[in-house]
Amino acid sequence: MGYTYSFKNPFSGKLICEDCGSYYGKKKWHSGTVHEKEILQCNFKFKHKCHTPNLDEEEVKSMFLKAYNDMIMSKDALITNLIEAVSNALNTSPLDKQIETLTNELNSMNKEFELLVKMNTTTQQDQTIWRKKYAELEDIYKIKKLNLIH
Repeated sequence: MGYTYSFKNPFSGKLICEDCGSYYGKKKWHSGTVHEKEILQCNFKFKHKCHTPNLDEEEVKSMFLKAYNDMIMSKDALITNLIEAVSNALNTSPLDKQIETLTNELNSMNKEFELLVKMNTTTQQDQTIWRKKYAELEDIYKIKKLNLIH
């Protein structure tokens, strides 16, 4: 969106409105009165008619600290989960097996093509039926080849 972060408030430009995707910013309520209070709200709340709530900065700080402390307390589990996720992401065995299976199927179909062509050149056949068999085999081959590519 092209917004910049404010270093005056640690949450400005980091909290995102669920309705419109704009950032939350710091605002003053009842400025200059005894009821003056700083809140965080969507910067475009009234322009986009957002229904997201205004946030009390102290509550946001408290929630942030709780989340941070929970993360620190469970850092070993987080590290274990991260290592497992990376390991799973790097494991290509299922894909390798799928590629091998599809390659074998395509090779087998190539042999079927060769046999079909050979039969057509050595024995007399109804060409309409032969073309239909060939087209069906070709359609299946194209689908399997697309699966191999993607």
